[in-house]
Amino acid sequence: MKRLMILVTLILVATLAFGQAWEVKKENLDVPVFMDAFFLDVNTGWLVLEDNRIDKTTNGGVDWTTIKVDDATGTDWEDIEFISADTGFVACDDGLIYTTTNGGTDWTQIGDTASYTENLNGISVVDANTIYCAGKDTLVLKTVNGGASWTYQTNADGFEGQDLDGGIAFTDANNGVVITDANKGYTWYTSDGGTTWTFKEIASIFPVGTTSKRLYDVSAGGSTVVVVGYHNTIFLSTDGGANYALSGDFSYAYDRHSNVNVVDDNNIFVTGSDCHTVKTTDGGTTWDTLAVGTGQSANNINFVDANNGYLFANYGQWFKTADGGTNWTTLTEWPSISFWGLALPEDNKIVLTSWGGGEITTSTDGGANWTYPLNLTSGTSGNLYECEFIDASNALIGGGYGYIARSTDGGASWTPIDNPMAQASNKHVNAIHYADANTVFAGGSSGYILKSTDGGQIWTELENEGSKTVYDIWPISSTSVIATASSGQIYHSNTAVDSFALMEDYGTMNMRAVEFRGDVGIIVSSKGYIYTTSPTAVANGDSLVEVFVEPDGDDFYDVEFINDFLVYVVGEGGKIYKSVDAGENWTQETSPTTETLNKVRYRNGKLWAIGKSGTILVNNLGSATINTDLCINEFLASNDAAAQDEHGDYDDFVEIYNMGSDSIDIGGMYITDDLSDPRSHWIPDTNSSATTIAGGEFLVIWCDKESEQGILHAEIKLSGSGEQVGLYQVIGDKADFIDSLTYGDQITDTSYGRFGDGTSTWVQMLPTPGATNTGEVAIREGIVGVPETFKVHQNYPNPFNPTTKIGFDLPKATDVTISIYNVLGQKVTTLVNSHFNAGFYDAHWNATNDLGQNVATGIYIYKVQTNENVSVKRMVYLK
Repeated sequence: MKRLMILVTLILVATLAFGQAWEVKKENLDVPVFMDAFFLDVNTGWLVLEDNRIDKTTNGGVDWTTIKVDDATGTDWEDIEFISADTGFVACDDGLIYTTTNGGTDWTQIGDTASYTENLNGISVVDANTIYCAGKDTLVLKTVNGGASWTYQTNADGFEGQDLDGGIAFTDANNGVVITDANKGYTWYTSDGGTTWTFKEIASIFPVGTTSKRLYDVSAGGSTVVVVGYHNTIFLSTDGGANYALSGDFSYAYDRHSNVNVVDDNNIFVTGSDCHTVKTTDGGTTWDTLAVGTGQSANNINFVDANNGYLFANYGQWFKTADGGTNWTTLTEWPSISFWGLALPEDNKIVLTSWGGGEITTSTDGGANWTYPLNLTSGTSGNLYECEFIDASNALIGGGYGYIARSTDGGASWTPIDNPMAQASNKHVNAIHYADANTVFAGGSSGYILKSTDGGQIWTELENEGSKTVYDIWPISSTSVIATASSGQIYHSNTAVDSFALMEDYGTMNMRAVEFRGDVGIIVSSKGYIYTTSPTAVANGDSLVEVFVEPDGDDFYDVEFINDFLVYVVGEGGKIYKSVDAGENWTQETSPTTETLNKVRYRNGKLWAIGKSGTILVNNLGSATINTDLCINEFLASNDAAAQDEHGDYDDFVEIYNMGSDSIDIGGMYITDDLSDPRSHWIPDTNSSATTIAGGEFLVIWCDKESEQGILHAEIKLSGSGEQVGLYQVIGDKADFIDSLTYGDQITDTSYGRFGDGTSTWVQMLPTPGATNTGEVAIREGIVGVPETFKVHQNYPNPFNPTTKIGFDLPKATDVTISIYNVLGQKVTTLVNSHFNAGFYDAHWNATNDLGQNVATGIYIYKVQTNENVSVKRMVYLK
């Protein structure tokens, strides 16, 4: 009779160790560069995109059709206007002006490029014949015959030598305004169709204390002209541009209104940086701020009437409204924003925060569906670099200009929290990390490190180290916190954790992220460097150990441990690397994206990575819901007459034993001796009612096939669905014939109750004692003196059979422990645990466990730890 026993949970961990393929859950790589938009009515509109591409919609932006493909000439089409569904005009670089008479499918060049080849930035179409254009080189161009000929208003007409590249707008054929975007607040107006132009300077009516007088756009409607500019300023004229008044609120910050749309004398819409959007319905007497849903800078706002309008912001954040901007719906399925913050507060809940617009997106069904990324709850329109949950309810987000906000309802709402970085000038929160529910650390610009002892409500400044930027912070223990920073700097706290001191300076690279797991810490940096350390080394201020450099020099941005040995890093160009020996060796994963990945996090069998272009990746590493009390035991019944009499004429059967006291439902487990064998078995397969095993009892599965090799495979799958969530793993090779015990004898036997590798026992059975493996250690021959540094050598030979030696160098007397683990993270043996003087040593291992039994072939990990250092390496045992 053959026998092979193993814990079912080992199958799960094995799937984690070997991994699955990465899958793209969300990404938008096809957001074109936006130039301009124009809507004729609620349904019909045109987009001007990079390289002269024109897209058109006839159903209100639900669908877009490319009616003119990009030509890659490098000549940008800047400003477009239509007067009917067929007739439109566009002003371009290099003096080019085009017209269409079939809705934009075909375009004819009508610009006078023989006389004028400067870039044109604005166009104002009065009717099919009367068109004005303005741009570089202080010129206004005019045609009254649809472009057959052009006249020019030049600097001699009073344009003060300025480029007229801020915009141009006419209310009728005679009355219009042109502006420059130079930092001077210059405008000009005409009331005779451009025959004469009068200079009007409005820099003097910018609010006192504002630093810039730059203007960005002009629009006209009815009898109203509106010019918008820096500091979110709005200037209104009701006399054709002869006089202006400052209207609405303004800002002293680096903000600007960049686009204005005058619908009529009462209804005016303005937008700009941070998608700050306002409207008036009373001609500028009062203004309302519109909550669009993004903080990305807006490029265009276009209303066809007081209610129906469109807004286009960066990274594909395109919106429409039918109620004057009270509510907005999205025009794109998914934006191309950059995600920086990633949190996994519950098994099926994922929360992401974005760069540039304060957007948050959430999935509550394990990533199957996502809310559209919006900033309606985050409380900010700026960068959000960090998102951290301590439990399902309590969380913190952090970002630009010292922004920290707290949630106590799982992220449904956020309350901004005042803190020293928010009070300082232009300081950004890059890192937030909970030590526990009350103790939280934050770090960011200028070496700022903050601490809260009440869950993030009140913050105290611990450090402010000048110009260095803190990128990550990690509480190693209650008395030890490490922070990584720019310019290769690493900071470490004192034991009271109320101040930090410089621990190491590695020069020009940025130390991006740090994470500790047990005795091992990993730090990743720019230029593709990966370092390891230990809590003891950090406390002693010892140098990091460089273990890997990315061959292309691409930056790494984050690191995540899955267990004590399995760890992932992500970074520039979509690079993903994995280590199965706690960071000593690294292999590159196949990534489905080339977009930079900024964060990686693990929970509930799934590894998530997020980054630029709205990228969300997942690697399904395996199920995390298998009970630890289950044990599988395979029998070859062909020579077991008693078993055949009891269970029928089967070649094999498998028993599953519940070592615990509670009943366990095992529906969904999959057992096979041959992965290609169609007779492999689901549980239940032979008995549909036998899915539950009571505590201390067995369930037997009969497998009608020959299994002379005794190879047992198991896959953990979702119960009843047939969906595989874990990678199959061979958990045993040829099982040696042991004895001829009957099945009944086996149940009550107390001397053969070990698992196949001897690492554990059934709770009701006693182990058979073996020769304890203490590990023979010898002084290495042929070396004189004392080592200068601590070092652990790669075992030799490697691969090995049946013995190998592990060399270690001790510069001073210390305690030494050498532990050996399998790839599942389970300890196989403690090879060495003793005190040694300084010297060169070799420890020998004979591939046995603590019970003296031979281990299975495969990869093993050895960890050598002293009072001050730790090193982890891997080796291969082959029979």
